[in-house]
Amino acid sequence: MTYTLTVNSTERGVGKTAFALATAEIARERGHDVGYMKPKGTRVRGTHGRTLDDDAVVARDLLDLRHDVDTIEPVVYSATLMEDVLRGDTEPEELRRRVGESHREIAGDADLVVVEGGSDYRTGRVVDLADPEVTKLVDGAAVVLSGYRSVQDVDPALEAYHRFGEAADKLVFNGVRTEFRGFVGDEIAAYLGPEVSVDSLPYRREISGWRPLEVFDEIGAEPLTSVDADVYLERYLVGATSGEVALSTFRRTSNAVVVTGGDRHDVQVAALESPGVDCLLLTGGVRPDGMVVSRAEELGVPVGYLEATTGEAVERVEALLREGRKPGREVVDAMKELMTEHLAVDDLMP
Repeated sequence: MTYTLTVNSTERGVGKTAFALATAEIARERGHDVGYMKPKGTRVRGTHGRTLDDDAVVARDLLDLRHDVDTIEPVVYSATLMEDVLRGDTEPEELRRRVGESHREIAGDADLVVVEGGSDYRTGRVVDLADPEVTKLVDGAAVVLSGYRSVQDVDPALEAYHRFGEAADKLVFNGVRTEFRGFVGDEIAAYLGPEVSVDSLPYRREISGWRPLEVFDEIGAEPLTSVDADVYLERYLVGATSGEVALSTFRRTSNAVVVTGGDRHDVQVAALESPGVDCLLLTGGVRPDGMVVSRAEELGVPVGYLEATTGEAVERVEALLREGRKPGREVVDAMKELMTEHLAVDDLMP
């Protein structure tokens, strides 16, 4: 009999896709026949006239899946679909039927099917396909992933976990910084008791951060240096003040991209003098002084140029960093290593 595990999250950007793909790969390495599906495509973009979910395409390639994307991702949960449902042009029951049929097809030659949830566990409620409903539909056990920035993340994590009812199997706090590891592993786990199976995974920059050239590619920026720095960006700063004021701010940060106008020579120099600034993104229709680019090359700081206002660039960078890094080979391998070191992964297997 096929065992189905659904991997769900409290919000975007907490490592759900990496966890799902890593689980599938670990299971396959242990001799299981593994299937994967993402019933609701939510990370969508147009590709060759079709709307596809990036995660489904990546999963098919990384896991070398035999099923086509339409089976792996039976529903593209876009704003257009929601409008069709609300107007009565699409029936929710038809969408549920598609999900059920896809799951049965994938499960036909697998002893484990990993089902990845939507952008968060509530997505899909309009069509009765929020993640708890999907878990029930496929008769699965549910893992819930949550980020952990402070103790205030425990409330939404517990709320999500309990929404899955008897199917809830494990609550995993992902990306936990060193200073919080003991509190999460001891106090929180002890307080919740045996009714809630709590685990945590430590922070890894390869999972949480973005490489500068990845950022440039995603937002459409032109690289102005040949530098491909071995750094991971986690936050952004806006260089809108004087260079002197900016310098004091920049020196208190780390793993940051500074977004500023191409004409702000003073801010660019201040950013390059700050060890916590790992990338420059210049905007505003003005290309930077050649001396700034040369200095950035010497220091190994990538510089990109975007033909947009600083405000527009900030919106793109903010959305990207919030979304979380795409789960390529490096990300999945890092997650596999974390899971095998810090989780009882056998509990996730049939």
